[in-house]
Amino acid sequence: MFILGLTGPLASGKTTVSKMFKEAGASVLSADKLVHELQQSHYPYAASIAAHTKKDVLDEQGNIDRTKLGEALIKNPESLKIVEDILHPPLRSLIKERISHITSEKHDFLIVLEVPLMFKSGMNELCDKVASCICLDETRHQRALERSSMSEEKWQFLNSKQRSNVEFQELADCLINTDGSMEETSKKVTKIIQKVQTLPAHAWEEKWQKIPG
Repeated sequence: MFILGLTGPLASGKTTVSKMFKEAGASVLSADKLVHELQQSHYPYAASIAAHTKKDVLDEQGNIDRTKLGEALIKNPESLKIVEDILHPPLRSLIKERISHITSEKHDFLIVLEVPLMFKSGMNELCDKVASCICLDETRHQRALERSSMSEEKWQFLNSKQRSNVEFQELADCLINTDGSMEETSKKVTKIIQKVQTLPAHAWEEKWQKIPG
């Protein structure tokens, strides 16, 4: 089981590329989706985030309201580290749980672990290799503002917390440029899959298994 980390700056095409990997037969785990799960009221982290940020960031059911949380973080950027410190440890445990389930139930050759904060969180050290989506900043800006939940103010805040394309190029093992057509991007994904099939996999047995939980 080869674990390929997938990362890249905001609106660089990670979701689209993840779908391409999934269509090719890989199992895909999205850290964003798992974080959203951890922010539900049946976990203790939503209440903890609300308490530590001292802001009204919960909805009527006690779940994290991501719009409210985003607004609170823009007003108080120091709170971002608090939120990350609360969520990153259980996120690792939840990812481990899901990988364990995949390895016991299926026989996929590849798990793609999509993590926007791959290098900041240290998740890259738990992957066999890391691929990064990159594209022009103008392209990312345009794509981001097409999202209904995005404003120029939010874009400026989130983008200021991002690594540059140059840093992603330096840190990743391979790159997926998404400035071209969908067909061109798909061909790049296919080449990576073909390459992965020739590489040894160590991450699950040697690294993830050592994580508690």
